[in-house]
Amino acid sequence: MYDLFDLLSALVPTASAKLSGLGSQGPGVSEMWSSITELFPFTDEGANTPATIALSIIDFILKTIGLGAAAVLVWAGVRAVFSGGEGGLDEAKKMAKNAAIGLICAIIADAVVQYAYDKIVEAAGG
Repeated sequence: MYDLFDLLSALVPTASAKLSGLGSQGPGVSEMWSSITELFPFTDEGANTPATIALSIIDFILKTIGLGAAAVLVWAGVRAVFSGGEGGLDEAKKMAKNAAIGLICAIIADAVVQYAYDKIVEAAGG
């Protein structure tokens, strides 16, 4: 849900520009704007908004991959418990090993993406 708010927050700077372009802001506009900025955390990103949106999308994808790997790991555990033979147990172990490797790769990828984003923002002076 927060990822959706992060993506929608890219629209808020446009709304701010349109509101400030109206000249004098009428009564209640500043209160409305403060409530919008509380709801959307990245309203003051400015030029970093595309990078923030890309980071949110990548973060969502990596979390989905991690969730899938965790679900496969649980399924492999269930299959190991109810294997009913040596062949089923070996298959469940192989599935669990591959799911654990996928989960570790997703965690590392998330850390690498966050590190790269932080370094790019730091190099850009943000």
